Amino acid sequence: MIDQYKYTWKMVKPLIPIIFLAIWVVLFEDKIWPDWENEIPIKIFERGEIQWEYDMNSEQAKENYRFEFIQLTGVADTSIHDTLIVDKTVFCKMQNLERVNLKNIYGEQISLKGRVLGYNVSSKKLRLDKCFILISPRI
Repeated sequence: MIDQYKYTWKMVKPLIPIIFLAIWVVLFEDKIWPDWENEIPIKIFERGEIQWEYDMNSEQAKENYRFEFIQLTGVADTSIHDTLIVDKTVFCKMQNLERVNLKNIYGEQISLKGRVLGYNVSSKKLRLDKCFILISPRI
């Protein structure tokens, strides 16, 4: 006679890790796929303030802002693929390009929000990712 429960358990047992993974994804969805656009910046900078902070004390600024969201204001200069260059020193990798045509904002004062990746002291360039344009006269 065939033991029906034995074969049922052999079919269900491989599904247990998948079930736990699905429950984990549902519980921690915000940590896995964060809502970058609604992230609150830890500090708001006017034009050139963040570069000044990095120039004054690079290690302290790195400790304070690395992988944190900031908001800054500046003039959009150019773009390379999906990266917007602001004030010739801030390189912002844009998050949603389908909503924004970067060529329309060249030379305009913009306000944007992004996550700080790092600062190169020798070239004085700041790198951001997950950037979103908040205020622009023409989009």
